Amino acid sequence: MEQQPRASTASEETATHDSRSTNATEDPTAERVDRILGFLKTVEEDDAKSVATIQTNPGAMWGLKSMSLAAQADNSKPGPNTSAVFDGVKAKIMGQQLEIEEKTRTLALLKKEVKKLKEFIEEQAMQHKKDIKSKLNLQKKEYETMIKRHHTHMEKLLAEKEDLSQKCGALTEEVKALRKQFEDKMKFSEQEHARDIRQQRELWQAAEKVKREQWVQEQTKKIKDSTVKGMEPHIQQMLAQQKMQISRMEEKFREDLIREKGVLMEQQQRLMDGMRDRIVAERQKACEEEREFARQRYQKQLERDEMEFQQQKRKLIAEFEDQKHMLMETLKEEKKIAEGSHRKAVDDLRHQVEEERTAKDNALEELRRRHNTELSKLREKFNIEKEEWQTQFMAKQENEMRNREKSFKEKLIKERDTEIEMIIQRLELETSSNSSDATRRYRMEVEKLKAEMAEEVKQLRDQHSLALDKILNMQRTQAAADEKIRELQKQKMQAEHEVKTKDNLIQQQKEELRRLKVDEKTLSETIRCEFNEQLEAKDSAIQALSEQVSCHNENTATLTRKLRFEMEEMAKQKDQAMNLIEERVRKTIMAKDEILGSLRTQVEDLTIRNTHLERLIEQQRSELLS
Repeated sequence: MEQQPRASTASEETATHDSRSTNATEDPTAERVDRILGFLKTVEEDDAKSVATIQTNPGAMWGLKSMSLAAQADNSKPGPNTSAVFDGVKAKIMGQQLEIEEKTRTLALLKKEVKKLKEFIEEQAMQHKKDIKSKLNLQKKEYETMIKRHHTHMEKLLAEKEDLSQKCGALTEEVKALRKQFEDKMKFSEQEHARDIRQQRELWQAAEKVKREQWVQEQTKKIKDSTVKGMEPHIQQMLAQQKMQISRMEEKFREDLIREKGVLMEQQQRLMDGMRDRIVAERQKACEEEREFARQRYQKQLERDEMEFQQQKRKLIAEFEDQKHMLMETLKEEKKIAEGSHRKAVDDLRHQVEEERTAKDNALEELRRRHNTELSKLREKFNIEKEEWQTQFMAKQENEMRNREKSFKEKLIKERDTEIEMIIQRLELETSSNSSDATRRYRMEVEKLKAEMAEEVKQLRDQHSLALDKILNMQRTQAAADEKIRELQKQKMQAEHEVKTKDNLIQQQKEELRRLKVDEKTLSETIRCEFNEQLEAKDSAIQALSEQVSCHNENTATLTRKLRFEMEEMAKQKDQAMNLIEERVRKTIMAKDEILGSLRTQVEDLTIRNTHLERLIEQQRSELLS
């Protein structure tokens, strides 16, 4: 009867040991559990062997048989002392066997509870690992998607930057070419004007020389006609006077020439200064003013040049306006496309963010509900199982104590009726001492087991509370990460708003430039400034995004490190718990071995007493027969 439950428990433990040995390679804790179970199996085999040896001990069996034969002989013959001794020894053996059975039952119950606790702890650990892995995978996927989006956005911005830089280069080259053409034309026109002025001066000087020579010839002719040969002195006087007048006239003429030259030079200088001032002050109207000035003074010579210049200017202005119009249209279209794509991207991001928020909120609420429900269920189950186990254990203990008391009382009553008063007193003293010692030991062992179980329950509760605290900390860290992501999204929205405002400002500036019709240099400079500002803004946005991505990567790295550190701490705590369980199991097994050793010593003492009593009985028989 004792071997059947032990065999069943051994078969169950071997089955669990086989089922767990398959998963020993997956988890190091499984190896420890297998070692504990193997150790328990070996201990149970040793116990079974010891019980079998006790049962198959020929000395003890022979002692029992001899006791039974002596009892039969005593029933057939008068021998009250021998029968009393035999009954006392038999009662002691039965009591010790009952104690052994009770202790084996308690050990089996404790082993079952330990197995349940181990399975519960393993299930919690596996569930915690699964939850952490799923959370890590979700966070990893979210961060990867965010990084991919940022990379695509950065690539788009870089492509736009390259396109804008190419367009800026083309525009700068065109502006340089137009500037060179305009400067060449201005130089050509200035050279032509200088050449015309020189020609006019030469013509004027030649005409003045011709007039003076004609006047001198006319005066000489008049003098020759009017002169007479007899009037030579008067003529000489007249000639002298004329020479004096001529010298005076020449001096006056020279002074007049010098004055006229100074006036003309001053006029020319004034005209040149006015032209320069007009060219510098009004660059757009310089060509028209020069044309008007050339028409007023040189209408015949400069009509063709003016027509050609006007035609070329119109062509250039038309081409420049066409190119400008085309560029503005292309810029508008590109801006519209970029704004549309940007709006679509922003809308998609908003939708995705809202969906992710809703999904995360729902998932968090579901996880919290599940966690709360599971905690409540586990607490209720634990309390119910604890109360049921306590009630069952107390009921069993009370029933066993009552049954023992009843059996002992009945046996004592029977033995009182059949035995002698002296032997009854001795047996009562011995049984009372043994029973008191056994009850005390039993109570002490029960109290120790209760204390150990209470300590284990406290430790399990502490571990459970620590696990809950860690889960709450993880949730807090996740909430902090979500807040950081929201802040980054807010910063991104602010940057987008700033970009929109800058685009609006750029459009306003462009409209003002169109209204004012700034010249080529100002247009090129403004276009360069605008493109440079756009490029700088985009570069700053790209740098900000890259910094945000780097910060985000650093946060993810820190979170992964924290999670790894927490996982390592959990593994260490699990190892410590398994070590504590191993030590407790070993202690309980050592206590069991000590109890079994004490029981074996008691059995050996009883066998020695039985042999001594058998010898005394044989001596009494021999004396009676003699």
